[in-house]
Amino acid sequence: MASSQTIFNGAKNFIKTERASDGKYMPALNKEALDELKQVTQKLVVVSAVGPYRTGKSYLLSRLSKLVKGPKFTVGHKSEPQTKGLWLMIIDHPGLPDCKLALLDTEGVGDTKKGDTQHDAMLFVLTCLLSDTMIYNGSKAIDEVAFEKLKYDEANSHVIGGSTFIMYNNVFIPSLTSPIFTAEMSKYLISREKNEGDDDNFYKFFPELIYVIRDCHVGLEENGREITPDEYFESALTVDSSDDKTGQRAKTRNSIKKYFRRRKCFTLDIPAAKKSVLSMMDTIADDQLNEDFIGTMNKLLQYILFESKSKVLQNGRQINGRQVAILVETYVNAYRNKDVPNISSALQNLKAEENRRALEQAESIYGQAMDSYKHKMPTESKDDVEHQHKALVSAIEARIYADVILQDDEIKEFIKVLEETLNAKKIFYIEENERLSKEKCDTTLQAFYRQLQAKKVNEYNRPGGYEEYRTDMSNLEDKYSQISGLGVMKKKKLLEFLEEKRTEEDAMLAMDNALTEKERQLEEQKRKTEQSEREKEELQMQRIEEEKRNAELLEDGQKQNDEKISDMKRNMKDEAEKRLKMEEEYTSMKEQMNMQENQAVDFEKLAEFKRQKEKEASVGGFIIKGLAGLAAGVALGVAAAVFEPVLLVAGIMTVAAGLDII
Repeated sequence: MASSQTIFNGAKNFIKTERASDGKYMPALNKEALDELKQVTQKLVVVSAVGPYRTGKSYLLSRLSKLVKGPKFTVGHKSEPQTKGLWLMIIDHPGLPDCKLALLDTEGVGDTKKGDTQHDAMLFVLTCLLSDTMIYNGSKAIDEVAFEKLKYDEANSHVIGGSTFIMYNNVFIPSLTSPIFTAEMSKYLISREKNEGDDDNFYKFFPELIYVIRDCHVGLEENGREITPDEYFESALTVDSSDDKTGQRAKTRNSIKKYFRRRKCFTLDIPAAKKSVLSMMDTIADDQLNEDFIGTMNKLLQYILFESKSKVLQNGRQINGRQVAILVETYVNAYRNKDVPNISSALQNLKAEENRRALEQAESIYGQAMDSYKHKMPTESKDDVEHQHKALVSAIEARIYADVILQDDEIKEFIKVLEETLNAKKIFYIEENERLSKEKCDTTLQAFYRQLQAKKVNEYNRPGGYEEYRTDMSNLEDKYSQISGLGVMKKKKLLEFLEEKRTEEDAMLAMDNALTEKERQLEEQKRKTEQSEREKEELQMQRIEEEKRNAELLEDGQKQNDEKISDMKRNMKDEAEKRLKMEEEYTSMKEQMNMQENQAVDFEKLAEFKRQKEKEASVGGFIIKGLAGLAAGVALGVAAAVFEPVLLVAGIMTVAAGLDII
């Protein structure tokens, strides 16, 4: 048989017992062991061993634990019980893939030191409720001599340590009609809802009962016929009405057959003849043991491994370790609350817990998937998130449907709750998609707007700046619209941005209008000033041109005057030369006259000649004087034309004086 590995590090005291304030025993869970059990998500087959103490229960599970590497159940070889409460060990199932095997060892019943049948019944009921296969290990705990006279009749039955023992074919076995099997079972398990048609499902939740008869070294016979262990077991559950005057024996046996619909019986021979070997059963090699014992033991183990089936829930799936943990918590809490374990209530609690867990798992799967989808956010359309949501819901429903425990009429309601739960989660991711889109849009808009702000002071604060601002804002809208990946809030954020800047735009327009009016006034003033300046420049140019012309006239007049003066000087020189010549001639004439004393001189002619010459000289002087006056007058006249009118008058007077007019 292939070896497997343990889940627990050996067997752990799974459920302990402790006395309550009223003196009664109460179960207490080992949280560490419970937490480890909750980690088992594979299907789980629970095999338990019950029966009187010191009958070798733990040895059966020890043989199973030898199929794994690691710790095994400790087997007691003293007269005191070795197992207290319930001990649990989990290994990989050697014969079934993806399955775990739980070995549940119980404290032996009939401990005389406890003297409390309620304690034994409590452990037995818990074991029965948790097990898929329950091995009842029947054998004697003391010498056979002590029970030699016990006969199989009601009068000779005895109670030892709370357990009733009977003898059948010289084999001592605990009675199946003892309180452990019947009264206590009825007391603790019958409390359930009476739903018609649920009996089959209800009783399927009970374990298969394997009755093991230890130290059975004689054959089984009935009415002189050899019978099989199974036939013996079924015969023991049958009561002759003539021997059952009260009907109680038949009632209790019928309860056993009712509760345990799957039953099996094995008989084991004495393991070894020597007591020294029996005291070392946990370590002795198989070749040191009775071959018949080993042969039957191996058949028993094979049957346990390959015929034991885990409990099946309403959804058709086999129960797993986590779900077993939920059930055991429910049962233990019932005891601690002084209530009775109720299978229906426990299953309802399991269903509620598993369905709640399925919803949490659905939320977790949905959240993880949507968190992974966030790297695609912001999306361009709200439909993108909606499509992702619907695809996830469909996938999740298919995935968790097998995990939930539902009746057909409950599926619709569960799906409704699931979808409402995931729809609530969807809202978060829709809002997250919008938030990421807003952030990206705001960042983009602000980056563009900073470029406008840089121009705001210098370029917009002038007449006509508003039109330039509107042009830049229009360009901003165009650039923004061309950018992809901004998400579902792209248009809305642009509208909000433009609305936010509306006040600024109005202020920009008002400033532009004010600056334009002021500029118009300034331009008008500037135009007038420039017109005045142009007029001044034109007058100045006219004066300059006039001065230039006057200067040219003056220059021309001066030149003419200089020429006239030059002519006058030349004429005066000529006149002077003429006068000199005349004087020379006169002198010469005079000298000639003087020299011609004797000549007759016509005095009158000479006088007339002299007067004529003087007159000519006077006319020449007047002309020279007049020309000089004229030249001066002309110069003054020209200057007067340029500078002052008074000079013109002075010039005229000068000319007149020169001509001796005034």
